[in-house]
Amino acid sequence: MCLSAVLLFSGCKTGKEARNASRANHPTGESAEFQKHFFKAQERKAVGDLDNAYKAFAKSAEVSPTNGVSFYEMARIDHQLERSEAAISNIQQALRLDQSNYWYHRTHARFLLENGRFAEAQKELEWLITDHPDELEAYYDLAATFLYQEDGKGAIKAYERLEERIGIDPEVSFQKQRIYILMGQPDKAIDEVNRLLEVFPEPEVFGHKAGMLMELGRTKEAERTLLDLLELDRNNGNAHMMLSRIYARDGREEDSWLSMRKAFLGADVSIDEKIGVLLRFFSASELDSEARERAFILLDRLDQVHPDDPKTHSMYGDYLLREGDYEGARQRFARAVAIDPSHPLIWAQLTELDVQLRDWEALISHAEEARSLFPAQPVFYLMLGVGQVQLKQLDEAIRNFNVGKSYVVDDDLLLANFWSNLGDCYQEVREYKRSEEAFEKALKLNPDDAFVMNNYAYYLSLRGKKLERAAELSARSNELMPNTPSFQDTYGWVLFRQARYAEALEWVGKALDGGALDGVVLEHYGDILFHLDRRTEAIEYWEAAASAGGASDLINQKIDAGTYIDDLKP
Repeated sequence: MCLSAVLLFSGCKTGKEARNASRANHPTGESAEFQKHFFKAQERKAVGDLDNAYKAFAKSAEVSPTNGVSFYEMARIDHQLERSEAAISNIQQALRLDQSNYWYHRTHARFLLENGRFAEAQKELEWLITDHPDELEAYYDLAATFLYQEDGKGAIKAYERLEERIGIDPEVSFQKQRIYILMGQPDKAIDEVNRLLEVFPEPEVFGHKAGMLMELGRTKEAERTLLDLLELDRNNGNAHMMLSRIYARDGREEDSWLSMRKAFLGADVSIDEKIGVLLRFFSASELDSEARERAFILLDRLDQVHPDDPKTHSMYGDYLLREGDYEGARQRFARAVAIDPSHPLIWAQLTELDVQLRDWEALISHAEEARSLFPAQPVFYLMLGVGQVQLKQLDEAIRNFNVGKSYVVDDDLLLANFWSNLGDCYQEVREYKRSEEAFEKALKLNPDDAFVMNNYAYYLSLRGKKLERAAELSARSNELMPNTPSFQDTYGWVLFRQARYAEALEWVGKALDGGALDGVVLEHYGDILFHLDRRTEAIEYWEAAASAGGASDLINQKIDAGTYIDDLKP
């Protein structure tokens, strides 16, 4: 057993203690020379100059070696500077000079206790209790000496002596209960809490008793106690929450659910406890429609009781996101950061939803605000750049991608994302050399990114440059993600640029068969047919491309002229 875990100290002085301590270090009736050194020491101590304060106190002790106050003050400085042996030596000297001084004994006891000299501390504390029975600190410290020595019986007796002075007290009673539990005497712990209830029949005490009974596995007694509590306070959320757990443990699922619903209406139940329940529901409700319905009932009650807590809206947003309600989830995350903007993960979720909803203006607005709050978080530069790319603000996007990547630390995938976006931007502004360098860096960091391979290969094919590299990348992307129509079209177009027309027709045909019927793919297919001397079919596909939309600016010229027009980029 580890009884020291239940220590209860009053770590600060009471008002009375502070006043008496103040009197103890303002001696009167001493010589002028003593007063000079003593008050100089006090001045140095007040400004934190402990070394010179100590020297001045030592000087005052030389001038008046029979006055214990100088040694008392030196002991306190020793203690502050963690010179424990010197502190004990000086306070003992003060005691030799003034055996009746309460504060010397009090300080001596504390120093002994802190240094594990429990038998000596007990002796001092006994003197304090006998001579000053109403100074309650000594009783707590006496109990502590026994607890540190794993003597539960001794600690109980010390607390009982305290109760003789102050009567039954909840904190003292709780300490005794914990000690009885650790001593393996649960019945005595229950007797103790029942004794407390006779004097303090308060909801908190009933709840404490029920919690103890649950920990002991005595669930029936715990249930009866909680029902007694609900007779006093029918809306006690903590009682309903504990009953819900008991019923669940007993397999009474419907009773458990009814108690849980009531618990969520209780403002006395912490939001963290409610969030814990909803996290468990999150996994349980994924494939269970009834559990999902119940989860939303609890979410509504969480919203009703804790509308101004960001955790409410973040949790609600997570559920809505799972349900595919991106707009609803975004509204919840927006409310969460409006209440408390200090959570970068929620901002990240908010910007990701802007992307899902293709709301580029909102993305830019949210990402700019998040970037101002978290200027060293690279993800917000990335999101801001993504929004700017979509609105053709390419120079701003390039600037944000370059700044953002400088903040990336030990995250190759994120850094690769920055470089691939820079590759796209530089392609758009026709800085082709920079575009190629950026894509190569992205692939060095993340060599199996099929999307980057596809984009890079397609850009090379548009310019008819480095076609062997383009073919290598495009072939690999199709290995990594087979049956992807856009990847198949890219590979077909690279083969077209290499004048491998039969193979090109096969691959673009796969894209068409896979459902890629947009203008670009139809136009590509027509271009390949033309080079295979199938002019009539080529024109038909060009016309289909023009109708589908999305074809190149040359599509109508091809149709009118009935011939292929090269669209190689400069």
